[in-house]
Amino acid sequence: MTSLYEINMLNQPAVWKKLLDTYILRNLNIDNAQKVIFVGIGSSFWMARFAEFLWREYYKGNKSTLPLSVQSFDFIKSTYLVSHKDIVVVFLHRGTKTFSIKALEFAKKCGATTILVTGIDSPSNNNADFRLETCTQENCGAFTVSLTSAITRIVQ
Repeated sequence: MTSLYEINMLNQPAVWKKLLDTYILRNLNIDNAQKVIFVGIGSSFWMARFAEFLWREYYKGNKSTLPLSVQSFDFIKSTYLVSHKDIVVVFLHRGTKTFSIKALEFAKKCGATTILVTGIDSPSNNNADFRLETCTQENCGAFTVSLTSAITRIVQ
């Protein structure tokens, strides 16, 4: 008998192909950003860490743009200075984690451009200027497909 986890793992390449074949926003001006802050909690925090690494290693635009990755709780409870010159990317697969929702709200109130990277059928959020969907909601405890789908979206 094959587990849901195994099925999900085997289906990942098809999910990635679908994402890569899907239009992604192109009207976001990232070259003028002062900071790009990647935010998440749990496995979404590790996605934020991956995104920061990918930005540092592969982004060819404005090299003065500072990438950061921050836990959602720390982002809203600390003294991170966020301004209208910044982009805040929140990874929130199910769309329901309290501190990640608050992080998106905080970034929007600060005037930052906000991007929500989330799963298909997650709740809408008016604090997101842009919404990038990854994959359907996970059907097992390991958030594997959502993590690798978020990586696919960031690489795009």
